[in-house]
Amino acid sequence: MAGVLLLVFGINYLKGLDLLQKRNIYHAVYNDISGVSSSTPLFYRGLKVGQVVNTELMPDGSGRIAISIQVDEDRLRIPKDTRIRIYSADIFTRAVSLEPGTSTEMAQQGDTLLGNAELSLTESVNEQIDPLKRKAEGMLANIDSVLTSLQEILNAEARGD
Repeated sequence: MAGVLLLVFGINYLKGLDLLQKRNIYHAVYNDISGVSSSTPLFYRGLKVGQVVNTELMPDGSGRIAISIQVDEDRLRIPKDTRIRIYSADIFTRAVSLEPGTSTEMAQQGDTLLGNAELSLTESVNEQIDPLKRKAEGMLANIDSVLTSLQEILNAEARGD
């Protein structure tokens, strides 16, 4: 029996969960959580205060995704209008942060807070490059027609017309 308890504590310790610590769980719903998974860190004003503990498809068939976050800091009071924001922590990884709201009413354990996801770095770059790509394709078509006209003129002069 003691071995089983030790195993459970050990596995949860490796996951970053302390079974003896009081945890507050909150939820948010998103259309896309690219780069976020269980154990993704949760920050509050730059301080790590928890992590994502669960991600799952909503049971309503909408295709939306619910995440559950664990806030380890029991002294952190979270206003009800706080947003859970997914953002690019660096080039390759995403992180989650709490953006506190201004409400005087505090969120309760298990509440669903507002979700906010920024574009990933790749999506942001693609958004900037797509208009340039379309312009370049249009310019190539114009250059092709100019070269075709120039070739016809030069061929006519070479034939002596």
